[in-house]
Amino acid sequence: LLMQFIVMILDRIFYLKRSMRGKLLVHVVTVIGLHIYIFFVLPIDTNRSFPNNGVLVFIYILYLAYWIFSSMQLRTGYPNFVLGNFLTRSVSIPAYLVWVIYRAVPFMHEIRVLLDWTFTPTISQFRWWQKVDAIYHQLYKNRYFLARKKVTDVKRGGYAKKQAFGPKLGGGFLFSLGLLIVIWLPLILMAAFSSQTASNLPDAASITVALGENTPPFYS
Repeated sequence: LLMQFIVMILDRIFYLKRSMRGKLLVHVVTVIGLHIYIFFVLPIDTNRSFPNNGVLVFIYILYLAYWIFSSMQLRTGYPNFVLGNFLTRSVSIPAYLVWVIYRAVPFMHEIRVLLDWTFTPTISQFRWWQKVDAIYHQLYKNRYFLARKKVTDVKRGGYAKKQAFGPKLGGGFLFSLGLLIVIWLPLILMAAFSSQTASNLPDAASITVALGENTPPFYS
């Protein structure tokens, strides 16, 4: 896993620098190194041959797919414009779901943004680079929701149609009711089960009347 993580980092760096030599070096090293490790080192350590290790076969298939795409990239070369995110080129539902999964992976997007800023010639500070990236992804979300809205508007009979009562009831009234319950329910429960609300009638009292602390009381 550590080696794969390092390969991913190097792949991104060489992609940003558009270094075909670096990409070729990583490709050759991974092909030779992993074949030696998978077919010679691991079978000796685990006493299990490659065909009898299902997990290893699955990992090897994944690496084969990676090497195929890597070879295609070596053949065609890097594009002139290496920034941006290819996941945001389409506003279809599958593309949006893939983008959501990508953003949900912990620290993946943050590492990508940091690498982009580090290895891209720019006068921008990192915080402004982050802001631009956040704006870029927010615009993609807006594009997707606008595209979905066009589809729903067509199904409802056209644009600028009044919202139906059903969605407003579910999304407006019930949501407001839920917020009110969240706000007031703890207070109601505290008031209902608090000991301070129980009846506590007095059963005795005393009164003392005096002119000062050092004088005897007139009445007690």
